[in-house]
Amino acid sequence: MWEILYGKSVSYNQEFGTQLQFKICRGNLRPKIIEDTPQCYINLMKKCWERDPIKRPSAQKIIEILTEWQNDKNILLELTKSEELLKNQSIHIQSFSDSSDGSDGSYKSKFIEFTTSFYQDSELNKLNFKDLQITD
Repeated sequence: MWEILYGKSVSYNQEFGTQLQFKICRGNLRPKIIEDTPQCYINLMKKCWERDPIKRPSAQKIIEILTEWQNDKNILLELTKSEELLKNQSIHIQSFSDSSDGSDGSYKSKFIEFTTSFYQDSELNKLNFKDLQITD
């Protein structure tokens, strides 16, 4: 949603693999939200960034929300004002550098498949869950 709003790709200066996926999902490696972004859009974007996939809206839910926005004059006004402000700002592509492997940092969204190798590569297998408490 960040890329849709700002029309720019987020650049990660490392190969897009399981380690980067883990850092994005669990390490909170998210792009900066630029000032003057409408609060309704920020809220939806952050819901899409939830660590727990169950808490993220489905594609259908996002479509429903965007359709509701099309019928809400206040939200349309807020989005229009924000678009004009953003056009006048120079939006720099945020670059996340965590590696010097020489990769170009480009990536496309990919499905994160939870496999044994993802589990091992992410070091989740080293976590101690003995004292973990589950709450509602």
